[in-house]
Amino acid sequence: MWSHPALQAALTTELIHRRKLLPAQLRDYLSSGLAVRHAADYGRAGISLKVAERIVRRAGEFMHAVEALHHDLSL
Repeated sequence: MWSHPALQAALTTELIHRRKLLPAQLRDYLSSGLAVRHAADYGRAGISLKVAERIVRRAGEFMHAVEALHHDLSL
């Protein structure tokens, strides 16, 4: 089973850097999303609405890119 950091590293290395199948801007979306989730779940102060909105937007962008890649590879 993959750990979160190992999966993020493999995805970044293979799909963004080597194969260039996903946009480079997505490189930090998973790791920053996990950090924000930890801050929201376990941090004393939680997260701001602005940070939450940014993470939701980035999650949508990430999913859109993965769905488009899946569609392109399925053709």
